Order: sequence, then C-alpha cells, then structure tokens
Amino acid sequence: MEKRILPYTKFLTINKNLIARLKAQSQVITANRKNISAVYNAVAKLCGKDNVTLDVGVVTNKCLISGMARSLDSFKARKLVTALERCAEAVGAEFASTDYPEYSNRDFRAEGPTIIVTIGAYVKSDSPKCFKRLVRTDRTITERPVYELVCN
Repeated sequence: MEKRILPYTKFLTINKNLIARLKAQSQVITANRKNISAVYNAVAKLCGKDNVTLDVGVVTNKCLISGMARSLDSFKARKLVTALERCAEAVGAEFASTDYPEYSNRDFRAEGPTIIVTIGAYVKSDSPKCFKRLVRTDRTITERPVYELVCN
C-alpha cells in the first residue's frame, strides 16, 4: 500500500484553521478576563485547599470552569451558596442542577454567552441535614435501591 502524503495546501489549511480557533479562544479569554477571574476565584475558594478539583479550559469559544466541593454539611452550605451566587452574576446565567442521590451528589451548571461553570457538590455521608431516603427498590435481574436527597 502506497503512503499518501498530505498535500501542502491541505496542511496549510488545517494549520490556518487551528491558528484561527486558538486566536478566537484567546480573544474570548482576554475579553472576559474579569468575569473568568471572578468565577475562578469563587470556585477555587469553594473547593478549598484539601478538596482541590478545579479545571479550566476553552470549549467552542467558551471558557469552561469546573470544580468539586466535597464534604459539605448540606447543599445550603454558605460557601456553596456564595460561590453559586458569585458565579451566576459573573456568568450572567442561573444554575440548573441534577441530583445523583446514590452518590450524595448534586451537579450545578450555568452557561452564559462566554463562560460555562459546572460544580459538583457532595454532602458528607453522615450529614444530619442531608441524607438519602429509600424511595423504592427496583427489581430487574438484581435489586437496586433508589434514593432521594432530603435536605433541611
């Protein structure tokens, strides 16, 4: 089988597209530096030194900032609420959430015109304010407990 060499013009086109994409991403970051910084600082403070899981990247010309907050007493913990409020203001969008009761987890996501923020919040397994309550047991081939989060 004969090797096909990528034509020089195709190579240039690929590189021009890559350079254009990187330039656009750089412009998004530069233009939104203040809001990106506000979101980053709020999420970094929420995650804390011991539970640092913080990622920053650029996806389709939007800055993506993701973090995890572990060992919370509840989803109404002041540091979580404060971080969500600061991020919502900087992003210009409200948070939507999805519960994963089997993991005592609630994921928050807000997507503005130039910034996307995702925060995974986990409550302590022994939290008195937030616990898993058995709703039912689904039977298929095996039994699987189904829970809901109950928070005061």
